Amino acid sequence: MRLDDLARHAAQDLVKAAATANRPGIQELERVRRGRAFILGVSSLMALVGMTIVAVSVWPESPPVASESTTRTPQVMPIAIGPLEPRGGHSVIWTGEEVIVWGGEGNETGSVQFGNGAAYNPASDSWRAIEDAPITPRRYHVAAWTGVEMLVVGGVDERDGAKYFPATDSWELVSESPIPIGPPAGLPIEGAIGSAWTGDQLVVWHVATDQLAAYDPESDQWTLLPPTGLKVDNGALRWNGVDVYAFGDHMSSYPQDRELLVLRLRDGQWQQLPSAEFSTTEDIVAAGATLTQWAGDRFISWSMSGQDGLTRGLVPDDDAWAELARNPHPPCDGQGEPIQADDAIISFGWCGSNAAIYEPSNGSWTTFEVTGSPTARYTVWTGVEIINWGDTCCYGTGGQAFTVDAWRKEPPG
Repeated sequence: MRLDDLARHAAQDLVKAAATANRPGIQELERVRRGRAFILGVSSLMALVGMTIVAVSVWPESPPVASESTTRTPQVMPIAIGPLEPRGGHSVIWTGEEVIVWGGEGNETGSVQFGNGAAYNPASDSWRAIEDAPITPRRYHVAAWTGVEMLVVGGVDERDGAKYFPATDSWELVSESPIPIGPPAGLPIEGAIGSAWTGDQLVVWHVATDQLAAYDPESDQWTLLPPTGLKVDNGALRWNGVDVYAFGDHMSSYPQDRELLVLRLRDGQWQQLPSAEFSTTEDIVAAGATLTQWAGDRFISWSMSGQDGLTRGLVPDDDAWAELARNPHPPCDGQGEPIQADDAIISFGWCGSNAAIYEPSNGSWTTFEVTGSPTARYTVWTGVEIINWGDTCCYGTGGQAFTVDAWRKEPPG
């Protein structure tokens, strides 16, 4: 798996392809981006990762460029995989007490799918199997924690779902969604489905058909939402505590389409916000919608080419973008969807063991190392540590069985 030369060659090939009009189709792009056989993968938070500040931005004055950093290996502790078979396309959520892993597929073809799950308690470093769900096995579904239950809805070719109650180790069926909630069959990629938990509703976006709906677990009812009108092939939904935002981009038609598009849902209508350009030259990959997270009082987005592209911040109240310190990941198209760590953002670069934290209080990135290829689907923040239960192999190999890398990163000392 740690084939550094292959990873570098794959990254170089993809960046070269982006510079031409014959950029690979989205399936090929995702295969390179997600190919585990080719692409490897904060005060208080600084104490967590223990590294060097890469760059400090002056907000919103002249933006700095990321400088070289000396990275020290933090404490990454492997954990037992638990009672589940290795898989990909599953979900990993944090309940406040446990990490729940559920569903997924045994190989890239989806010929083996799972409807079982297990819960990991970091306090006791122990696993427990959970009751099997009353729905069919599935992959690339949407999962969310409501504060009481785990919602599981959709998946490839699925619209139904269920909710799991850890307190009683029991499930209840939920009403069927009026829209698809899963990537098209054969195209299970980040950016095909957007989702956001608002505190009382789960909002989902089927990007390919631009259909949106919101689910209220208290009433067990779905409500259709107006389409965004964005004709994009890659999208993400984000919640900032007030409104739902839709971010979209055109990965399949880059470099002709180079902007990150932004809409805000308010009073039942989508409002268009300023778009932003993230490429520095024609051959630098543009920002991906999924490379956006809320931090402090603004959304932070960055180029798929990391330090070679731009990083910008959008202040919703001002409807304005400003350039920030660049994400320090090396120029490689492989990046996992970031996660929130309180007010900070943790991003993951897959061309090596790259990770970085953006701290909005001082506008800086700090680098550290992880293992595998973390992404928001497989990685959670518990408030004190990162826990990952994610596939490490074998995208791009057809029917070869997945392997799993499970670990937690604790504060030093």
